[in-house]
Amino acid sequence: MGAVEHGAMAGRRHCRCEASTSAALAGVLVVWRERSRASHLAGSRSAPIQRKYTRKHCCGTSEKPHAGSFKSVRADANALLSRWHAEPRPPGFLIRNQNSQYRLAYHAEHLPNQASRVTLTGEVDRLGMNRIAIDLRFTEADAASLERLHQRMSEWLKRGSLARLVLRCNPSDQQKTALRQAKDGTHQLGMTRMASSANDGVADRNLRAFGIANLYLCSTSVLPTSSQANPTLIVVALALRLSHHIARLFKWGGVSPTEVRTP
Repeated sequence: MGAVEHGAMAGRRHCRCEASTSAALAGVLVVWRERSRASHLAGSRSAPIQRKYTRKHCCGTSEKPHAGSFKSVRADANALLSRWHAEPRPPGFLIRNQNSQYRLAYHAEHLPNQASRVTLTGEVDRLGMNRIAIDLRFTEADAASLERLHQRMSEWLKRGSLARLVLRCNPSDQQKTALRQAKDGTHQLGMTRMASSANDGVADRNLRAFGIANLYLCSTSVLPTSSQANPTLIVVALALRLSHHIARLFKWGGVSPTEVRTP
C-alpha cells in the first residue's frame, strides 16, 4: 500500500526499516532516498554486521579455510535469491536495491475479538485426538489503527527529510486493503484467558484453573490480549513466576502435590 525514501549521508545515523513476517500491509513500500551514491556499506553501521555475517556463513575453519558448510551456503544462497527476486525487495545488509524502494512489512497489535474462535474438528490425528480449527478475524478498529500509524510514520519521515511514504492503493482503501492482507503471526493467544473471576476467564492471576485446585496453566493462551512482539519471553517469565509460586506453597503450606491450594 505504500513506499518510503531514505536519506543516508556519510557519517549520519542510518534509519532502519525492519521487515517481518505476519505483515499487516505488504502493499506499503519503503523507498530509501540516498543523497550519497558512495559505497552502500562504507563507513556505515552495516559494514561490521556484513563482515561478521560473511565470516560466520561464508568461510571455513582456520585449519580448512576453504571448506565451509555446503548446507549453510546453499541455505544462504536460497535466502538471498528469494530476497533478490522479491518485488519490491525487502531491506537487507547484502543486497542493495538500486531503486531504494522497500516493501514495509511489520507486526502490529490487534484487539481481542470474540468472533475469533478455536474449535474442534471431526478429523483426528495419529493419537486419536481431534484436530483444531483456528478462525482468526480482524476488526475495522485494527485497520483504523494501521491507517493512523501510516499517517504518523509519513509525518515523521517528512520532518526528518528521511523518506517518502507511498501508498500502493487509494488512500480511501487503506483499511480495506489492510484487512485483506492481514495474517496471523503464528502465536495464537487468549484461549485460556487469565482473569480475576471465572466469569471473565479460565485461570486466575496465579495461573490456576478456576474450579480445579491442582491444575495450573502455563501457556501463552493465558494472555488476554496480543502484542506486536513474540510472546516467548513472556511465557518464560510466567513459567518462572508459577514455579516460584508453587514452591512457596510447598515450603510454607506443607501440602502434597494433590492438595495444592492458592493462599
